[in-house]
Amino acid sequence: MRTLFPFLLVLWLITSCESKKSSTEIFAMEQQWQSNPNKGYDSTALEILNGYSALAEDGDSDAKNKKAAFESKLKKLVENDLGNLQRIDSMMALNQENFNPIFASSLADGCLEFAHKHPCSAKSPNLLLKGADLQRALERYAESEKTLQSLIDHYPDFNKADVAYFFMANMQMEQGKKEDAKKSFQKLITKFPKSEFSRDAQILLNNELQLPEVGKNPSK
Repeated sequence: MRTLFPFLLVLWLITSCESKKSSTEIFAMEQQWQSNPNKGYDSTALEILNGYSALAEDGDSDAKNKKAAFESKLKKLVENDLGNLQRIDSMMALNQENFNPIFASSLADGCLEFAHKHPCSAKSPNLLLKGADLQRALERYAESEKTLQSLIDHYPDFNKADVAYFFMANMQMEQGKKEDAKKSFQKLITKFPKSEFSRDAQILLNNELQLPEVGKNPSK
């Protein structure tokens, strides 16, 4: 085993070096990403950023400059798409007294499009939640549930994940889908026991859906 260890160490080092992409390779990835008309802050963009970062940490000044330039491109792309959403949002604000389904539908679709195009953006989870809310207001219930489920699945650490569960359960309850609502409320309580929404969920389970408290014996 003693004779094998140095060999395995050298093999690991060679493999590690081979797996790290050069600045030229990462730049080629960036050029390919740039040629995509639907380019966004996605997994490819994140891989490019991480690749440049790793090389920059090793002292590659060229990679450091390329990373800064690429970050600037991403920022402009995200800000431009957010600007489009904000323009529609401001039009909706002018029509608060009379709900305008055209603007609401456009904004809902825009929120989902942004999240799909920029899944790595910190803005995306909140926009999915907003999109789901608008879909609900438009009575597009199946789409709203699908949007909330996508939010829960792809952003489990989102700081408003408990809101998403509560939102979904309430919408299911309003539609008379009691069994689905029970499951959503129970998941909320199990995953976020300290959330204020979990307390409200337990009250609704007891009163509206007539279920015993989660984890407690109903005979006691």
